[in-house]
Amino acid sequence: MFKTWHGAYVDRLQKYEEHEQYVQRVALQMARTWRYKAQKARGERLLQYHQQLEMKKYFERWRYNYERNLEREHQLKKLVDRKNWQLMGAYMDSWKTSLLAKQAIRLYNMKLTGTVLHYWHTFTQKSKRRLEVCAAYKEALSQRHVKSYFVYWVNMHRAQKSVEGHFHLKLQIQVLRSWRDYTRRQLHLKRLGAIMTCKVNKRMVSDVWMSMKCQFDYYNSLTETAEKIAEQKDIECVHSALHVWRERLNRVIARRCYHLLLARRGVRKWRQFVARKKMERKIDEEKMNKAVNHHNRKICSIAMEAWLDEMKVVHHIQYRKKKLLNKFGSLWKYRVDLIYTAKCVESENLMKSAWRRWRVEYAKTMPLTKIDNFETKHLKSTVFYAWKDWYLRKKRSKIAMKRSPSLNHLQMSRSSSSESFSARPSQIPMPVYRDNNQGNS
Repeated sequence: MFKTWHGAYVDRLQKYEEHEQYVQRVALQMARTWRYKAQKARGERLLQYHQQLEMKKYFERWRYNYERNLEREHQLKKLVDRKNWQLMGAYMDSWKTSLLAKQAIRLYNMKLTGTVLHYWHTFTQKSKRRLEVCAAYKEALSQRHVKSYFVYWVNMHRAQKSVEGHFHLKLQIQVLRSWRDYTRRQLHLKRLGAIMTCKVNKRMVSDVWMSMKCQFDYYNSLTETAEKIAEQKDIECVHSALHVWRERLNRVIARRCYHLLLARRGVRKWRQFVARKKMERKIDEEKMNKAVNHHNRKICSIAMEAWLDEMKVVHHIQYRKKKLLNKFGSLWKYRVDLIYTAKCVESENLMKSAWRRWRVEYAKTMPLTKIDNFETKHLKSTVFYAWKDWYLRKKRSKIAMKRSPSLNHLQMSRSSSSESFSARPSQIPMPVYRDNNQGNS
């Protein structure tokens, strides 16, 4: 019973452990699938974000290029218009110059025809005058013809005599000059012949010397080449003899030491095989190490890329939060600034309105206070003058009782004159007030 219970308990424990392992495997697989899907979704979001950024960048670049193209078209239009204006100006300048040239040619032709006609007119007048002078000269010449013939005969006779007198002397001088030229030419020819013979002999000697030198150099080069060829043939003969001797010696050594050479060759081949295998194993180990390092690096790069993606997502979330905070903070600040400015403006407006009311009330009360002060002063002055008049009358009445009537009459006249010139309340000047605005100012 205990064994059966223990076996059932052990089976149940095994099933429970297997179930736990199955649950762990399923949870691990679900976690892997969830992680894969999360990474995939995150990658898709990042891809969409990068695509949006690229689209924004491409749109900004397109807009920038479009604005540049518009600006270039505008500049091109300006340049074309400027070029057209320049061409139009050049064409107008050329047309103006051609027109001025044609006008100048026309004026030149007109002046030329005028000058030609003027000179033709003067020439006709001069020719007419010359014809008249020629007719007069012919008449005078016909009269002097006989005299001129006589003078001509006398001159010809004198010339013949002078020629006959000097002919023999001139002939001798000419013969001497020709003999001198002939002797000079002969001497010059002899000198040139000597110079030419010297040059020809020198050229012949130089040619013979150059030919002998070339032959000597040629023979020297032939002897050197022959010596080199003989030396090369001797070296080749020695090499061939050494080769034949080496082959014979190798055959003798091969007959006597065949087994030793075969063993040495086998050892050499075995050593080469072992070294090649060691090199191959070393290369395989290096390749395996490189593969392991590459695999580890790849896994590390994948992990780093995943970590970088996570960090980018976190940074993006933080940047988004910061951007939203800045945005709503700026809005809150803008609204607070508006409220504060509204309160300040309202308080300032209230202060201004209160100040205006106080100024208006003060401007209204100022003339009233001035009027009250003036009235009090006026009353005081009237009371003072009335008391003064009463006191003076009383004093005069007391003095009149002691004096004579004449003096009383004079005193009364003086008092009447002083009363006539005394200042009355109605004669005191009243203050003149302007409007309230000027009074307030």
